[in-house]
Amino acid sequence: MSEQPQVLIVDDDAEQISLIASMMSNEPFSLITAMTGQRALEVLRSAKPCLAVVDLILPDIPGAQLVQEIRADTRLQTTKIIIVTSFAHYVTADARQLADRVLLKPLSKDKLIDAMRELLSY
Repeated sequence: MSEQPQVLIVDDDAEQISLIASMMSNEPFSLITAMTGQRALEVLRSAKPCLAVVDLILPDIPGAQLVQEIRADTRLQTTKIIIVTSFAHYVTADARQLADRVLLKPLSKDKLIDAMRELLSY
């Protein structure tokens, strides 16, 4: 039996992580979570998720910086990225260019799952 592909969820709000995890509960992925950008970077040293769902507002480093670091890591070049945020005005042109999708909170399960299916072709 092959190992399930991994999805990394990065959000400083535990309720948001739980909400996103519940939205993905019927999807064929194992979930990894991080509540800070630094923790996400630690996780990414050993994990190679097929998708990262990243909140823009994190307590230590900006989500956009985390996205830049993921993109700069050649080992993660195939990782798809969905930025999630409650604040559309924080989504810079650079962040839009680096992310594969940008979704606004409150998240819709249909929009999240549709974006995942499109990006990951499953």
